[in-house]
Amino acid sequence: EDGYFKKLISVSRVSLYHILLKAFPLFILSSIMCIIFGSTFPMFKTGMPVFTWPMFVLVSVFTFACISLGMLFSTMFSTQLGATQFLMVLATPSFLLSGFTWPHEGMPKLIVDIGNALPLTHFLKGFRKLSIYGGSLGDIHPQLKILCWMGVVCLVLMIVVLQVRIKRQVKVSR
Repeated sequence: EDGYFKKLISVSRVSLYHILLKAFPLFILSSIMCIIFGSTFPMFKTGMPVFTWPMFVLVSVFTFACISLGMLFSTMFSTQLGATQFLMVLATPSFLLSGFTWPHEGMPKLIVDIGNALPLTHFLKGFRKLSIYGGSLGDIHPQLKILCWMGVVCLVLMIVVLQVRIKRQVKVSR
């Protein structure tokens, strides 16, 4: 909005460069947040195993899917406000649609399908398997696969959208 995009593409015209540059701090902050959140489980004596290898993999893949989804929509909207509003509309009902608070069996198929299109649904299914049922990495394989696909599809779309925006900006600047 403030013309900073022109400065960014003067450094590099490769969309993946900009994506990695923006995503790296988000992964670092997400890791710190997970450590802080995970440390509350022993404080409240919940007894849930949150610092395990399978949980680390699940949280990492979920973070990748969420960052990819968020960055995709931030590249698609021309203003920060528009992207934020859309993502809040998407995120607000995601817990209700995830099947965690109400089972999917009691929801209409359309609502279940919308819930299944959100990363939180698959993360919570995997989280439940690991933390409550004591599952393993093999038990959450279906959730990991879906979250990976969500992240990869959003990443590829984001690369395409951002590369088109870069080319348009370069053309306008000439």
